[in-house]
Amino acid sequence: MTGNKTKALYALVVLGLVGCGLTVFILAADEQSIISSGLPAAEKISLQGLIQQRSSRSKHVELADLYFGKTFIYTTELVRFNEVYVPMFANGQPEDGRNLHVLLLIRNDRNSNEPLIQTRDELGQFVAEFNRGPRSVRGVLRNPIDRVRSLTAEAYPGTNVRLLQVLWARDFPNQNSANILWSICVGCLVGAAACVVAYRRQGRRSEDLQIGLVVTRVEAAAGKEVHVVIPESNETITAKIPAGARDGMRFRFKGKGRQGKSGEPSGDFYILLRVK
Repeated sequence: MTGNKTKALYALVVLGLVGCGLTVFILAADEQSIISSGLPAAEKISLQGLIQQRSSRSKHVELADLYFGKTFIYTTELVRFNEVYVPMFANGQPEDGRNLHVLLLIRNDRNSNEPLIQTRDELGQFVAEFNRGPRSVRGVLRNPIDRVRSLTAEAYPGTNVRLLQVLWARDFPNQNSANILWSICVGCLVGAAACVVAYRRQGRRSEDLQIGLVVTRVEAAAGKEVHVVIPESNETITAKIPAGARDGMRFRFKGKGRQGKSGEPSGDFYILLRVK
């Protein structure tokens, strides 16, 4: 593989690792934020109780005494649903925007604690079965994004979107899972840094110069001082060969190689010792 191809490969690997590291960093930070917002054991409370107290001491809650509304809120709906927001109303309250304070977010990912929903029919069946046999729903309370607020206001006029909350139906994370994500993030960034170093070294190699210097065994044993002319620059430098020098030793003169391109630093000059 040529030097340019190797450098291009290093550059692609760096970009991939940095992108992966940033993605995992966002996931790890989100998991850590959830962990710090609540307790592993969900706080059990009725939906009406949550509405009346405006907020919960723990963001990890289990809501009861509720039913699902029939107008769903989608942010993405392609071949399959990626996520859907289901309006929740306290038992005894009519399905009206003025009574809508919490949406249930169901996401089709590994953290979801609700069944996988892939079509509108499956969603309708899920809601109908829930309303026939009400149960509690568990998850993490979060603030909705602006798009969800606007879609909710369109679907349910009269909703106070400023007070709207979202219950993300997901399992509560533990610190071990967050630590794994942090470790992956660090690993990606360390790998990217190593590739950057390799990239720079690869770029420097083409600018490095090396010559061989032959000395006798007697000269190597006693040590000597020699004057060497650097090719291309014709600069004369003094190289001190230490007493007891061995065959194959290499002496480096930093910045004495070829001049760097496009403002890059110059390469290095090496003397490879050959003892005869």
